Amino acid sequence: MYRLYKLPLAMINFPIEKEAFLKSFFEKKPALFRGAASGCRFDWLSVDEAIYASQSSPLKIKIHSGTEYLSPESYEWKCIEVGVLKSQLNATEIHRHFDDGATLVFNRIESLSLKIRNICRQISDFLSMNVVANGYLSFGKQGSFGDHWDTHDVFAVQLIGRKNWKIYNSTFKLPIEGQTSRDQKHLRPSRPELDFTLEEGDIVYIPRGWWHSATALGEPTFHIAAGIHTNKYLDYIDWIVKTKLKNSEILRTSLPLHHMGLFNMEKIIEDVNQEILSPQNITEYIESISSQTVVASDIGVTEYAKRLPRQRD
Repeated sequence: MYRLYKLPLAMINFPIEKEAFLKSFFEKKPALFRGAASGCRFDWLSVDEAIYASQSSPLKIKIHSGTEYLSPESYEWKCIEVGVLKSQLNATEIHRHFDDGATLVFNRIESLSLKIRNICRQISDFLSMNVVANGYLSFGKQGSFGDHWDTHDVFAVQLIGRKNWKIYNSTFKLPIEGQTSRDQKHLRPSRPELDFTLEEGDIVYIPRGWWHSATALGEPTFHIAAGIHTNKYLDYIDWIVKTKLKNSEILRTSLPLHHMGLFNMEKIIEDVNQEILSPQNITEYIESISSQTVVASDIGVTEYAKRLPRQRD
């Protein structure tokens, strides 16, 4: 007799085809998908399991007061376990921070939860792009980070409870790492493009550069922000500079800083364009990206167990 064991996979159903999404929304404007993640089974036990797993992974858990990240000393304590000094989360202090409206942040939560990793995998499969996630747990009535933009596209997936979102148009198109909104708060548009409550099972897509804020409603809430990480034209140019342009004799020549008129920019532009436009280089770059992409995988015990007969007592 065989007994089947089924891995509890997350089920996401986007009501749009990949090509239509890329054409109409990706890096262009937000999209709200009601109930697209209603098949995702995530409960408070799943949150507790992720918190437990985080304690063996440094820097996975942080707490944000609403204005800043709190010092770990305010919610951790040191202990010795089997002769090893470790940091453990202090439940009493974390509950106190929750009472004050703080948010618990899980960095790279897909590495702590198989269920979250499956959600990321399904979004990754939908877009054919790399996806990682952070998680946000709160019980108060305030936002976590205020109005800001992200430097990568985000799918916010509401897994428990609900949260209010405001999304504003971009004032700086397609920012990349380092181009943050920290000193640009005064430029945020006064009127949001979208103002809505994200319910359990809903997904909202937010392009990088679009201002947004998420505010808890005084009830338990947990969502993940699945970040989309892509290769930009800048990355290709950087690769060309590091791997191809060093073969150009003119580019290895010292700059004639003593005589600006000796700059041979025409020849430099010719060499650079030749390398950038080379079909062989484009193919090689794409292959190098593929070879560097590593997808974490489980051992597959569940699937293996399906193949084995279960002995009767």
